[in-house]
Amino acid sequence: MERVLPFVLLISGFSGVILCKPEYHFVNETKNWIDAQTHCRNAYIDLATIHDMEDISRVKSIIKNEKSAVWIGLYKTDVDLWKWSLEDKSLYSPGEYEFRNWDTTQPTLEPNEECVRALEGNGKWHDAACDEQHIFFCYDENLNATLINESKTGHSAKAYCREKYKDLASIRNLKENQQLHEIAQKKSFWIGLIRDSWKWSDGSNSSFQYWSSGELFNPVNSNEYCAVITPSDGLWGDRTCTALLPFLCQKEKEIKERKTIKVKLKSETAINMEDPKVQAAILQQIHERLQLSSDVKVTWKKQADGNVFHENKERKKKRKREDL
Repeated sequence: MERVLPFVLLISGFSGVILCKPEYHFVNETKNWIDAQTHCRNAYIDLATIHDMEDISRVKSIIKNEKSAVWIGLYKTDVDLWKWSLEDKSLYSPGEYEFRNWDTTQPTLEPNEECVRALEGNGKWHDAACDEQHIFFCYDENLNATLINESKTGHSAKAYCREKYKDLASIRNLKENQQLHEIAQKKSFWIGLIRDSWKWSDGSNSSFQYWSSGELFNPVNSNEYCAVITPSDGLWGDRTCTALLPFLCQKEKEIKERKTIKVKLKSETAINMEDPKVQAAILQQIHERLQLSSDVKVTWKKQADGNVFHENKERKKKRKREDL
């Protein structure tokens, strides 16, 4: 049964959220991917998950002196899902994330066709080998689409957009499809839809990928199911999981930014606010009220006297008068 505490929770003095990033640790020992995963889980938390270009820069600075590729926590599964490169669903109106404009007989789901292009002529979508070269659109921070009139492979186009803008552009409805089709002068162009069968070892739902051009185009029977990062440019490749390589682990999240929350409680009944169970219940309410993600840690800050809460002076005087 859900426990309801008899007080009103008021929150003030809070701005922003606590931002966290993985703490990466390079292990200069050569192991296959499975053994590297086991080592990281025993000594740290897991093989490294990389969330964005900021993480790429951090990793590059850690492994910059390494000559060989380095294992990260990405691996291939048997489950294929169509995802937008810009996966944050809060940026889409209802129904827009699921919008599709496939041509007749599409998608074909051929093993090497993991990218999507809008077809010249009618603007319908085809799945395509990512090593094809086409022009493309990038989203800026305001989700305005800019035409990049330079032909690149699918993965190179995505990497370019993430480095120079925000991401490879999505198409959220038929109106956008027609607009971009006309801007591209009815030429074929890449869109941000990808067929993704890669997962992170720690279960993270990060959709960020930074593949090197020419990767992922292996024959059907290829066994290159594990991912590496190259120290020189931070780009990723797929390798046979039995290869012996150094690897990157991640530790507990480190606090990048700390914010203070001031809590004021009103209650008509007596509550022991120093009771750990009461304090834990209040923290849970704060988490829910502020809609904090699961990786944000909220703790109490004790005052100089060792207590977390102090009774309001006016309330304290009133209580004393009532006790007389």
